[in-house]
Amino acid sequence: MTAMRFVRKSQQPSPSPSSFIIAFGVLGKPPALPSAAVSQAKRYPHLLLLPSSLISYKDDDEPRPRGIPIVHLAVVLLPPAAAFNALLAVKKQLLDPSNHLRNWNKGDPCTSNWTGIECSDHPGNDGYLHVEELQLQNMNLSGTLARELGQLSHLKILDFMWNQMIGSIPKEIGNISTLELLLLNGNNLTGSLPDELSYLSNMNRFQIDQNNISGQIPKAYANLSSVRHLHFNNNSLSGQIPPELSRTSSCFTSDNNNFNDLIFQLLMRTFHISKVVSANKPYS
Repeated sequence: MTAMRFVRKSQQPSPSPSSFIIAFGVLGKPPALPSAAVSQAKRYPHLLLLPSSLISYKDDDEPRPRGIPIVHLAVVLLPPAAAFNALLAVKKQLLDPSNHLRNWNKGDPCTSNWTGIECSDHPGNDGYLHVEELQLQNMNLSGTLARELGQLSHLKILDFMWNQMIGSIPKEIGNISTLELLLLNGNNLTGSLPDELSYLSNMNRFQIDQNNISGQIPKAYANLSSVRHLHFNNNSLSGQIPPELSRTSSCFTSDNNNFNDLIFQLLMRTFHISKVVSANKPYS
C-alpha cells in the first residue's frame, strides 16, 4: 500500500522560485505525484523534479507516517527560462573588469538580487516576478549588446549609459513591446539605427548621444507614438531628418552630426517643430 501526501512548503499565494512540492511513497515503488502537483506542472512549464535530499528542510516540519519507509521527490519551480537564459547571454557578451556582475550566476534574478536588475513588485499571471529594469550604467563594462536582450519581454528600462560598449544596436530590442526607456548614450556603438526599434510603441525616451552611430534616421521612427525625447547628439548620422518625425510630439536633439542643415530648416518651417537642436544651432 502506498502512502501519499501532498506538502506545500511555501505559504505564498502563488508559486515562487523557492516553492516546492514533496510526494511521499513506499520505498521501492515509484511514487506518483498527487493531482495538485500534476496540475502545477502543467500550468508552470519550468518545474523540475529533484530528489528531496537536495532540498533543505526540517524533518519535523512534516512528520513521517509511522512504520512506512519513505522516499521523497521535490518539484522545484525554476525562474522563467527565457529571461534567465537571456541575462546569462547578456553577461557572456560583456567584459566586466570590476566584477560588478559577479552574482549573475545562480538563483532567480529577482529573488537573488542580481546587480542592476529590478523586478515587478508582484507576480504576474504566470506566478512569477518579471525583470522590468536592466540598469547597468557607469559600470566600466565593454563588449557588445547581446541580441538576447530582445527576449526580456517585460522590460521597461534598458540602461547601458556611460560604459564602453561596441558593436551595433541589436534589432531584437524592437521585440520588447513594454520598453519605455532605451538609454545607450556615452558608449562606442557603431552601425546604423535598426528599423525594428520603430515597433517600440511604448517608448518614451531614446538616447544614443556620444556614440559613433552612422547612416540615416529611419522614417519608421515616426511610429514611435509615445516618444517624448529623442537624443541623438554627437554621432555620425547623415542625410536628412525624416519629415515624418513631425508626427511625434518629441524633444529631438541632434548636435554634431552630418545632417543637411538646409533641409532641416525647411523641415522646421513646414512642420513648426519647436524643440529641436541640430548642428549646434537651435531653431524655433
